[in-house]
Amino acid sequence: MIITVNNRLARALRQQYDRQQAAQGRPIWHSAQILPWSAWLEQHYLALVDQGLVTRVLLQAAQETRLWQRIVQQGDTLWLRPT
Repeated sequence: MIITVNNRLARALRQQYDRQQAAQGRPIWHSAQILPWSAWLEQHYLALVDQGLVTRVLLQAAQETRLWQRIVQQGDTLWLRPT
């Protein structure tokens, strides 16, 4: 399993793997397990939901971005606060 930062990199790596397999003369091969972080996270989250182990909602991308922005802003504020 390879986890990438985005869909574009995952797609590029899958294509590269497929080209290598074809270049080696293989008529068929197992697909490479390459997923972007978001797909990997959602896949595992849904598995946990199905097992009844998670009841919380997974954040949407925009919510996650805003949360990280708030964390960074608060971190800057805490760092610059006089002691």
